[in-house]
Amino acid sequence: MMPALVDSAPEGPDWIHELKYDGYRTQLALNGGNRRAYTRRGHDWSHLYASVLAAAGDLDCQSALLDGEIIVQNAHGLSDFAALRAELARKKSRDLVFMAFDLLHLDGTDLRRQPVQERRQRLRDLLSANEPGRAVQFSDHVVGDGPEFFELAEQSGAEGIVSKKLGSRYRSGTSQSWLKTKAFAENEFVVIGAAKGDLAPVALLARETDDRRLEYAGAAMVTFAESERERFWRTMERLATDKSPLHMKQPSESSWVRPEIRLRVRHLRGEEMLRHATVKGISYLPPEKKPANRGAAKRYSSEPVHHVGPGAVPLPELLLSYYRRMGPWMLPFLADRPLNLFRCPRHDFGECLFQRNRMHPPRPESLFPPPIRDIPVLQKNGRTERYLYIDSVEGLLACLDADTIEFHAWGSRVEDIERPDRIAIDLDPDEGLDFEEVKRTAFEVRDHLGSIDLESFALLTGGKGIHVVVPFTPRGDWPEVRHFAEAFCTILAQAHPQRFTLETRKDRRHGRIFLDYLRNQRTSTAIMPYSARARPGAPVAAPVEWDELGGIETPQHFTVSDTPQLIKRARRLRHWGQADQSLPKLK
Repeated sequence: MMPALVDSAPEGPDWIHELKYDGYRTQLALNGGNRRAYTRRGHDWSHLYASVLAAAGDLDCQSALLDGEIIVQNAHGLSDFAALRAELARKKSRDLVFMAFDLLHLDGTDLRRQPVQERRQRLRDLLSANEPGRAVQFSDHVVGDGPEFFELAEQSGAEGIVSKKLGSRYRSGTSQSWLKTKAFAENEFVVIGAAKGDLAPVALLARETDDRRLEYAGAAMVTFAESERERFWRTMERLATDKSPLHMKQPSESSWVRPEIRLRVRHLRGEEMLRHATVKGISYLPPEKKPANRGAAKRYSSEPVHHVGPGAVPLPELLLSYYRRMGPWMLPFLADRPLNLFRCPRHDFGECLFQRNRMHPPRPESLFPPPIRDIPVLQKNGRTERYLYIDSVEGLLACLDADTIEFHAWGSRVEDIERPDRIAIDLDPDEGLDFEEVKRTAFEVRDHLGSIDLESFALLTGGKGIHVVVPFTPRGDWPEVRHFAEAFCTILAQAHPQRFTLETRKDRRHGRIFLDYLRNQRTSTAIMPYSARARPGAPVAAPVEWDELGGIETPQHFTVSDTPQLIKRARRLRHWGQADQSLPKLK
């Protein structure tokens, strides 16, 4: 039985009113030891709701069919749909609550023809009093005063209310005996395009997920005052693009824009896709960029300057020759990953910096021309920045024209930047520790990964340590992958606290190796195979096989002068860093 949507709650004493929950409509079918959970469309989700079904097994009945909603409650006791989706994504969901609001069958008796108040009284008797922490709860109600109850529900942040006519029987389909009154909410969304609407143009919108991805949310009618409307559409024209910001089919009579505008939108609360949505105002319009002055001072932002020692920056002709020859062998590791370029525009003064995206630090657009490409990425601060990537040797060499020495990259690729496909555990030794201890640690990390059926690969960083690289099929998101890396390193550090640490501050490492798992989070990067390093002697980050690592005496074993040897090794190690495996769950 489904409630019909109305604009206002019914008045009068012949209605009961309950909170409307933001979850998944579910029926629990109990028959002795056989307990199943079915969705509104009849799908069996018993495996997802195991904790709820286990709690339902304690009810004092032989058989029953309960109707209700599966939810997750926030700190205020309200249903939280985003938290529900996150909970269901876990291997074992434990925080689910079934809010029961109707009882259709009990111990062989069909109750559907009984009045709703009698069915609910039998349901209350079956469930007994609600207690905090119980997985099966009774959805309570009030009698009469519908508009007042709705006002309280709206003020509390609830999705709305459901009103049920006293004396109504249960039947399939939508009924005027059950009515739902939904509250409106106002939230911020990112504009990804525009389309023709029935009454007015509509903005195509995306919402930001907890893991900083954008997902399509629907459309909202654009009804600005004239002054704001002109600013909005002028900015839309400036941000127009042929490329979809999301992986989705383009709606008819629509156009795309880069995802930089943010709008405040009023919409029905608790819907996965926007309904009855209208734009209420502009939260952010990106300013029009002024042409950069190429003759301006060299420092463009607060990005820290890194001072490298004398001779740390290779001669430009040596670097160009190296990357021209090694470029084809680097590309399988480097292509289509968001980049963090270590650039030395003032190499004569030993001043270098990290170029984290196209405008951080700010640079003239012409500094990173095609074939260098970029992709819009939503930041934690709500701004969208364009991250650089390459897909050709020509793009790699174009980065050299922008004074790039080192190539660092994300652990994911641009086709799905929110799904990493590799982990790099950086073994960073404290001052005074020799390379033998780093190699010993690398072998131990390899063996521990092998014990959970993960193949790993060793990369000499060209700096002080070794990266243990774990490739895998991209399925989990950034929080999940970061959790794995952190949990794995925590287990090792706790098992050997005298040798390993997770302490980021160098003055607290005290002769131990820092197991750096922090490179495995969104926007963090790691040095890429065969990248040169801005260090004296021009060392190279080089892949090695495990059976040769023991005989290598320094992480700077290879340099840009070893190009012929590195090319020969690259041919032999062409399958380095490849493995058909999935990341397991770690508690």
